[in-house]
Parts: sequence; structure tokens; C-alpha cells
Amino acid sequence: MRRRFGRTLISRNIFPQRNGVPVLSPSGKYLVKMYLNGSVRKITIDDYLPVMQESPSTLLCSFSSAGDELWVSLFEKAYIKLHAGYDFPGSTSSVDLHALCGWIPETLHLDRSSANPVDPAEAWDRLQKGQSKGTALFTIGTRPLSDEASMYPPPHNGNGKGNRI
Repeated sequence: MRRRFGRTLISRNIFPQRNGVPVLSPSGKYLVKMYLNGSVRKITIDDYLPVMQESPSTLLCSFSSAGDELWVSLFEKAYIKLHAGYDFPGSTSSVDLHALCGWIPETLHLDRSSANPVDPAEAWDRLQKGQSKGTALFTIGTRPLSDEASMYPPPHNGNGKGNRI
């Protein structure tokens, strides 16, 4: 968001900072501000990230395609710590977005059979206006997973091994 709108929404919640922009920590420690149950939570993490043993350059976590951005990986690590590990019941994208930036989510039900359906044309117009102004973030959800699909293991085995970046 900073590149397009000249402000940050998520990365502003990572410390240390210089002039309001997160910077690499010489100690490898970071403080990440997140939101849970209506309260601000300050999560302290280090910069050790899970990697493949065979190839240390392959991260086993989320990361940015921009080589100079570490915030994606740090936020994932803080989010997992906030929820006490990868073995939590899951969440929805709107809950995740609130945890990251504190914005209150709004759910738009496009299915006409839902209790509160919205007009797709009006919803699209609102979404386009919010996106062009930089005042909206979007997530897309689906119906609950089938029992078979939910049997797949989480993306990380939780053994705590990682390499410092």
C-alpha cells in the first residue's frame, strides 16, 4: 500500500522503525502489533524462519516476491505465535485482516439465497471506489471445507527449526 497510496496499513505495525518504516533489527528481535478480541497485542518474535533442510534458500512460510520486504514472513510468524502455533482451528480471512490491521471487517454475501444478500453491481462499485482510494482491503472466502479436504496437515511441522535470516 505504501508504494501506491503513500501510506502503510499493515507494515506500520512492525518495530523497530525509522521514519515510520520498519527496518532490519540488528538484534534479530521484532515487536509486531496485532489485534485480538478487541485488544491490541504486542508480540515479540525473532527473525528465525523455517526453511527446507536441503536448500536453505527455500522458505517454508509466506514471503514477499519483493526481495527487500521481510514484513510478510514476520507477520505470519507473529500471527502463528498469537494463536499458539500452527495447530489452531483456523479462521476466516476477515478475522485475519482484523488481526493484522485492526480494521473492522464487513462481509458481503453475494449469494442471493443468503439472509442479507447484496446487489452484485452495487457491491462491485463500492469495492472499486474503495480500492482506487486506498481505503479498502479485500479478502475472499468460500464455504467450509469438506471433511476430506480438511484432513490435510498444516504447511509446517512445528518442529521449531529454522535459519536466521
